[in-house]
Amino acid sequence: MRKLRAIGLVVFLLFVASANAQTTVQKVSKQNTKKYASTIERFKLTGEKANIKISGWENDYIEITTTFISRNSDKTKAIQEINFIQSEEQLSEHSLIIRNYFDGNSRNITGNLSVEYQIYLPATIQVNLSNLYGKVKLENLNNPVQLSVSFGAIEIDHYNGQLEIKNNYSNLSGQFIDGILHCNSEKSDIVLQHLGAKTSIEAKYGNISLQPNKQLKSLQLNCSRSSVTIQQTKQTTNYQLKTINSSISLPERGTIGDNQYQSEPKANAPNYTVNTSYCPIIISYE
Repeated sequence: MRKLRAIGLVVFLLFVASANAQTTVQKVSKQNTKKYASTIERFKLTGEKANIKISGWENDYIEITTTFISRNSDKTKAIQEINFIQSEEQLSEHSLIIRNYFDGNSRNITGNLSVEYQIYLPATIQVNLSNLYGKVKLENLNNPVQLSVSFGAIEIDHYNGQLEIKNNYSNLSGQFIDGILHCNSEKSDIVLQHLGAKTSIEAKYGNISLQPNKQLKSLQLNCSRSSVTIQQTKQTTNYQLKTINSSISLPERGTIGDNQYQSEPKANAPNYTVNTSYCPIIISYE
């Protein structure tokens, strides 16, 4: 009897697993594209559960494609619940402010709701962007940007301007970054390649991996419990390095015994200042 009960339980569990595996998620979307006048100087976007992509272009106006997305195993509910996604816009002669939010009681939402933004804008516009629960990508931009992301991700590809980032539980990756970069990061990993920007990073609880190019002249890292790995082209560099309760490794020197190291200052050489704790500093040549 016990064997029969066990067999029955196994068959029931297999049936439930099979039924769940065969559940099809229905997707419903609404899309809208708008263009905004060339007189705008400031653009602010506040996103929630949004995937945002901002690209630079040579036209003198802004173009924004917004897509509301509702996913649900029940298509009728997917159609109904897409109306919970709302967008608010404030437009003046020189300023554009947009935010999305979710209307109604969250307990009434049975599926997954999200928003996608594809934004094209000229280099003359200042950008202020924040996002909660979603990815932000900056591509081919020269604009001054202030960016804040929590519980998402940030990707940067070809940027040359003044960039301020605050990321919380949001990994940052990027390549070909020039100009000026300041980042305040917490519980997030940072991976930057072909980094030429004057860079300052404040970080807590994360892994930092940098690949500077020869254009980078100033690098300042103030970290807590964050490992730092720098892979650079072989060149004369002014180092000022310090860690607590961990080690420092340098090219052609290996791991050194002290928790701090300062090289002999050389004129016209890039300056790398790195401070961290309880994690190593590793510098190597490509």
